[in-house]
Amino acid sequence: MHTAERISQRLRDEHACGGGLTAVEDYVLIAWAWLRKTFRTRRGDTSEVSCGSVR
Repeated sequence: MHTAERISQRLRDEHACGGGLTAVEDYVLIAWAWLRKTFRTRRGDTSEVSCGSVR
């Protein structure tokens, strides 16, 4: 899972996090499932989702 690998690498590089890739993969799967459920649209409708960060 490329996204989880990149997130894991950034956590190590930017925050010295020693967590494993499996934990990140598990979280990414849960987060994407929630996003799909939350932003599901009716057939023919469109939606836009921004997953940016807020500072």
